[in-house]
Amino acid sequence: MSDEKTVKLPLLYKELTPLSHARHGDYGVAAAWSFEFARDLKFVPLTMDEFPQAQRDYPIVFTSKGPTVPVALLGANEGGNQFVEPDGSWRKGAYVPGYLRRYPFQMVREKEGSDRHVFCADLTCDLFELDCKDEERRLFDGDKPGKASERAMEYCKAYEAALARTRKAIEELEVLKLIDESSVNLKGGEKTSRIDGFSVVDEKKLHELADETISSLVKRGVMGCVYAHLFSMGNFARLAMKQPDA
Repeated sequence: MSDEKTVKLPLLYKELTPLSHARHGDYGVAAAWSFEFARDLKFVPLTMDEFPQAQRDYPIVFTSKGPTVPVALLGANEGGNQFVEPDGSWRKGAYVPGYLRRYPFQMVREKEGSDRHVFCADLTCDLFELDCKDEERRLFDGDKPGKASERAMEYCKAYEAALARTRKAIEELEVLKLIDESSVNLKGGEKTSRIDGFSVVDEKKLHELADETISSLVKRGVMGCVYAHLFSMGNFARLAMKQPDA
């Protein structure tokens, strides 16, 4: 979108190109979808809307450097992403984080402070094909967005709304000083590794909150997300079991 020296691209994205019918009229999304692009990811951002589903499969923690962001851990430090199968599919039955379902598209704010957004994509990935004839997969129908673009834009907008709710909830948890740094030791076979550099909600501080504060968090759905996060800690054991032995 602008000078690469001043713009830090989001995780996974190598570029963000504004899409237009003039330049990308023959593009379409690939018929065979693959998560190969996420094979080396050890974590992926989550929105708090996703916590109830994601907590069944992943440890949900918070980043401890930079802006506080909830993430799903996808593997131990040495193990890479344990959820991408050899054929590029996601592990059957496991929740697929919304961040990965949004990729390679994204709505980018036109400029700082603007309410207008531009529909962009990372065209360097393998999830596009040229000269696409399938109407369901084409990005454009003449000079108008095609069905694939309409679906992607709708999803991107919903994802941005979920992000806004997440940022607001995180800010509140930080004001209450509930998020603290943590670490965990994983033992897989004869091998033990330490995962650190993340934060979690401190249960002791949570239980010390005033009743009216707890009631407010419950009514607005924040407390449910907090407990989904805490319940997800049991999934660290799954990461330990999947660690390589050598």
